[in-house]
Order: sequence, then structure tokens, then C-alpha cells
Amino acid sequence: MTSKKTKSSILSRGTLLILDNEAIQALSHHSHPKHRRMLAIIERFQSLLQRGFQATLIVPTTVRVEALINRQDPAASFVNRIVNYDHSLDNLTADHAATLRQQFPFLSVVDAHIAALALVDKRDIVLITSDTDDFENCLSSKDINIIRI
Repeated sequence: MTSKKTKSSILSRGTLLILDNEAIQALSHHSHPKHRRMLAIIERFQSLLQRGFQATLIVPTTVRVEALINRQDPAASFVNRIVNYDHSLDNLTADHAATLRQQFPFLSVVDAHIAALALVDKRDIVLITSDTDDFENCLSSKDINIIRI
């Protein structure tokens, strides 16, 4: 597991676990080459919850759109069982995302939404992504766990 900061566990009490596009696609599709890796991460997450950790797993709505995940589709039932909630791009997060895109033009709208959410939220953040370099660059000011899938 590649991680920006080293901890004995990827989760602490009150952690916000954010999935990016490839993470949610890998979780959603059994044929995805990283499906088993994502299942292992989610199983670890769920075992920590069972031991009393209070963590939330979310998918930003822009990620769902990019990943073509329609939560009304019966095929998304697995995702619906494990994702606690979606994060809509609200005014505060959108303002931060726009600023991030100005500072880091390589960020897509989706990545800017994820990065802004990580900056705005006060909980410990664990980001599961395949774009570790982009997020390490734009989130270098915040101490977060970035896990490469």
C-alpha cells in the first residue's frame, strides 16, 4: 500500500474515506483488474468499523458521474451497501475547487472536487486513488493518507 503518511492503520477515529473514479469503478466491476485490491481495502475498512472506529466512506457526486455510477441502477447495489453517502459539490467546496484548478491546471473538475473536499473537511482524510502524484502535489499542505490502488 503506497501512502503519503505512515500510520499503523489507514484509519483513525472519525476518518473520512474518499474514493476516486478508478477506486469506485474497481469496486463496482468484478472484471476490473483492481477489483480484488479494492475489496481488500473495503474489508479492512469494515473490520475497523466493527471494532468501534467511526469512519465514513463517501464518493463525490462528480466522481460518480465520471465513473458512470447511477445509484438507482440495480447493478450499483454493492456500491450502495458500502458507500455511506455522496458528497455534492456545494458552494464552499466549489469555491475551493475553482481555486485549486487555477493553482493546479492539471486537475480535472472531478479531482478538484476531491481535493477541495479533503481541504474543507476537518476529519482525518484517506484518499484512495490511482492519481497519487496529482493529489500529493495539490494537497501537500494537508496531512492526509493517499493510497494508490
